[in-house]
Amino acid sequence: MQVERLVSGNPKPALSGDAAFVLAMARHALAYADCPVAEAERWLRILRVHGHAGSALQALGVGEAPLAERPPHRPVVPPARATHAAEAVDAIERSARVHARTRGAELVSTVDLTVVLMAAYEGAIEEALRLRGTSRAELLERLPLRSFAV
Repeated sequence: MQVERLVSGNPKPALSGDAAFVLAMARHALAYADCPVAEAERWLRILRVHGHAGSALQALGVGEAPLAERPPHRPVVPPARATHAAEAVDAIERSARVHARTRGAELVSTVDLTVVLMAAYEGAIEEALRLRGTSRAELLERLPLRSFAV
């Protein structure tokens, strides 16, 4: 934990290993999303295999790919998406740190990331979850929110 703070230069709370990995993967994956629902889908794909959020998503049967097709969207210029992706991930990370700090945690968890993502991506997360056969309400029921004093 101390080493991570020194290496990243980020203030408390530090990122858990799972949260750091999710954010690193999202920096790359979001650049290939063409709309908010596609971004939300990429967040879910990454989260579903990491930490407490991953356990909750797997318990709901959230798979790698959507069960239903989403409507096609117009393509976006990749350099603009890369810039947007970096800014979006940075904003999520800052919000997750605030969320974790508010609950008095020393580490940002995947639960913090998930709670912040649900607020930031509202309808897009709901749509991405619906495409996978579940809902925001079902995910909230599965997240260990009490143990995280959210």
